[in-house]
Amino acid sequence: MRDGKVLAQVLEASCPTPLGQAKELSENPTDRERVEKLIYDLFDFGVQPFNLFEPDDLLKGRNIPQVNLVV
Repeated sequence: MRDGKVLAQVLEASCPTPLGQAKELSENPTDRERVEKLIYDLFDFGVQPFNLFEPDDLLKGRNIPQVNLVV
C-alpha cells in the first residue's frame, strides 16, 4: 500500500470521470512518482489541499492518520 497502487485503484474505481489526464506516469514510475500522481488525482477528485498528505507520509509511514483521513 505504501507505493500508492492500491489507493490509486480505489480512487479510479470510485470516480465516474477519468482522473489524472494532466499528469501521466512514465512507463516504469518510481513509488514517489506514483504517490505524487495519486495526490494530484485526489486534489482533482475534490479533496481540499489542507486534507492532502505529503508523499513521505505514505512512502515512509510518517503520518498514516493523515493518509487515512483522505481515504
